[in-house]
Amino acid sequence: MIKKNEIRDVERIEICPKDEIYCKNKEKQIFSITHDGVLLEDIYDFKLVENGIIYSHHEIGDLFLLDGNKNHVLYGNFFIDYFKELNQFYVVARINDDSPMNDAVIVDKNFKEISSFITFIVESNSLFLSTTMDSLFCFDLHQEKSWEINFKEIDAMLDEGFNTVDFYKFKNNIILQNYKGDYFYCIDILSGNLLWKKKLLGRINVFQNFLYSISNDILSEIDIETGEIIKQEDIYPLIESHNFHSTGEHKVYDDYIFCMSASKPGKVAVFERSTLKFRDFVQIEKSIPIGQKNLIWQNHKLYILDISGTLHIYEM
Repeated sequence: MIKKNEIRDVERIEICPKDEIYCKNKEKQIFSITHDGVLLEDIYDFKLVENGIIYSHHEIGDLFLLDGNKNHVLYGNFFIDYFKELNQFYVVARINDDSPMNDAVIVDKNFKEISSFITFIVESNSLFLSTTMDSLFCFDLHQEKSWEINFKEIDAMLDEGFNTVDFYKFKNNIILQNYKGDYFYCIDILSGNLLWKKKLLGRINVFQNFLYSISNDILSEIDIETGEIIKQEDIYPLIESHNFHSTGEHKVYDDYIFCMSASKPGKVAVFERSTLKFRDFVQIEKSIPIGQKNLIWQNHKLYILDISGTLHIYEM
């Protein structure tokens, strides 16, 4: 890969549904990579959504939606850090003065509040999944419960509860990752039925009809419908050839899989998604923070944000 440019003093990068990349710099300004000029100023944080930009001037406070030239406001003690775009709605955490738990507030795409309830963990097709100490349950927008299953019904290993790490959505299915035993569970959110379970270590990503996992230096492609392994690639040789030690963090796109290392210097290994074969390698001076928010592949360009706030731009 060939380095084309770098931009300094960047705190965060994000790509919007219209494929435009926005940055927040250390002066609390929001700007676009592809357009000149500052879009917003004095910003605590922002989120890109299908019809605009959500932003806040404070960690807790009013939220703003910039939709074209219109600015909608959602008044209240909201946490933008806990804002998510769902299929048909937005959800954001809000301080509840009468409870130690924050509310999960459901908002329509015009920034009108629809409902609020105790926080949930994942949403699919307007159904919401949540947990108690010993069960997993599903409810709809009107807080009517659809189903509830005891953890023991999912797996006898879960008799001490479900210590969830992450959730991944695919059509009507939810993939749950659990610390205990390092198992992944695929559950039909409409019925609560367990479709499959599989022992995997490390992080996974959902892309099209597949799961991608890196564990024990093995890159795997897994059929999300059945949990069966389609193909695997040993990436251990990269330790010897490039001193590359994967954190397991990776991002998946149409053509490529980008696997990151948190070491200094920062390193990214590039694999062909169709074959899982090694394709290319990028090394930068500073380390890359762990997480998926610091790497974007867009229009044949790779954007990497290092720990010092420098955005590196490469072309394949």
